[in-house]
Order: sequence, then structure tokens, then C-alpha cells
Amino acid sequence: MFTNYLKAYVRNLWRNRAYTFLNIIGLSVGITCCLLIFHYVAYERSYDRFQQNAGRIVRLRLDDYQEGRLAWQSATVYPAIAPTMRQEFPEVEQYGRLIDANILMTNIERNIKFNENKGYYADPSMLEMLDIHLLEGDPRTALDGPDKIILSATTARKYFGNEDPVGKHLKGLERGATEYYQVTGVFRDYPSNSHLIINHLVSYSTLGKITRTLWHDTTNVTEVIAIPVTWIVMHSWLEDFAYRIPIEWWVFLAGGMAALLIALATVGFQALRAASANPIKSLRSE
Repeated sequence: MFTNYLKAYVRNLWRNRAYTFLNIIGLSVGITCCLLIFHYVAYERSYDRFQQNAGRIVRLRLDDYQEGRLAWQSATVYPAIAPTMRQEFPEVEQYGRLIDANILMTNIERNIKFNENKGYYADPSMLEMLDIHLLEGDPRTALDGPDKIILSATTARKYFGNEDPVGKHLKGLERGATEYYQVTGVFRDYPSNSHLIINHLVSYSTLGKITRTLWHDTTNVTEVIAIPVTWIVMHSWLEDFAYRIPIEWWVFLAGGMAALLIALATVGFQALRAASANPIKSLRSE
């Protein structure tokens, strides 16, 4: 009996090839779009939620009022605010500060040079606050002291290949000054679903003592505690965006497989109904 139903199902698919093809294509496009939308929404909602203390970390913002009216807002604040809050408010358990570290980095021995603009000068406490996990180095001393730098795993490979970078030095040029940084750690690549893009961190004390207590510099970020073809085309298109959402190949594969199964089940159900129907009733109705 089952063999007869299967034969009738295959014959019905072959007899209505155009109808079957349109069904499969339509369902494939619809389900793929739904999966892409779901992937986009899930990714957007996951921003900064991977941090262990995400619900307790607050980023400070600066609002400037002039004559009683809000004149402007800034997502960065004065570097002296955080330590002052730590002293004045017992509710503040910990604080951390970041300031852009756009550095022309050079490995002199390997003659490798890149302009690194996805990094920060950071307080040592930021390693714990931002859940930055060191693969090499000691998190207690990695940023404790001037002229220290930690690199992401990808950045470390870019400058040192397969060599162990810990203990070696990089030459940095920023703001017209040349510094030599000692690599004190390598951390796991920071997740892309974060509002911070971190490829390297330089010890905050490298900036000098005066910067730590400045009240007129607002550059500090402060926080207190067709499937393959389609994927290739989408991936290439998203590469043009500075901030892009990664779409993995398995999203399209899952969408295509789900669409194919649903299309086959839909057409098969109709074929099964037709095969199991009593032909006498059909003749009577005609």
C-alpha cells in the first residue's frame, strides 16, 4: 500500500513539474527571509549581553546644559569623574576608563607595520568588567604599569605569526610621539556583538599621570560596574559596511532544507489525498 502511495506521489510531482517548482521556490524564499530576519533580530538583541555583569555595568554620559537648556550630549566624559565617583559614592563597586588608542604599530624585527584604530588605553579593571579572557599573560599585571599592551589573538598573529608574543615589543607612533610597548598578554578575540571593537588594549598609565585627573578632556569612555551562491553574494555585500552582521552559511542551508521539506510535505500531502481518494466518488460528483 505504501509503495503505491509513494509511486502516486512521485508521479503527481512529475506531472505537475511547474507547480511543484513554484511551490518549492516560493517556500524557500519565504522561509529564508524569515530565518534571516530572525537571525538579524536575535543578533541585535544579543549586543553586550555576553558579559557576566551586563545588568550592573553602566556607561556614563555627559549632558551639557547652558542657560537651563540641554546644549549637547556626549557618550564620553571627563577622566576624573570615575575615580571621584568611586570615592564619593559607596554604591560604585568598580570603574574602568577607555580612551581611543589609534596607533601606527610596527614590529621592527619582522618589518610589519599597520595603522591600528580599533583599540583603547584601558584601566586594568576593564579586563574583568568587559570579560576579556587572556589566553596568555597574567590578567593581574597585564595592564598594571606604563607601556604595556595586550593584543587580540588575531592581531597577535598578524604581527608575530605563530611565535609567542608575550615579552616582545612593538613600536607605536601616536600623536607625534613614539613609544615602545611590551606585549604582556593575548586575549581571545572580542565578540562582534559588542558596541566596542577591541583589537588591542594599552595600559591607561601610559598616557601619564596628568591625564588620569583631567576635568576638561571628554574623550574617555567610562563604565561603572542557491544557498552557497546566496551566502557568497550576501557576505561580499556586507563586507562594504563598517558595522556588519555576520551571516553564516548554515543559515541559508537550514532555510533551504526546511523549505524543501515543507514543500515536499505539502505537495506529498496533496498527492496522497489524490491517490487515496475513491475514484467512484469523483465520477459521481462529475
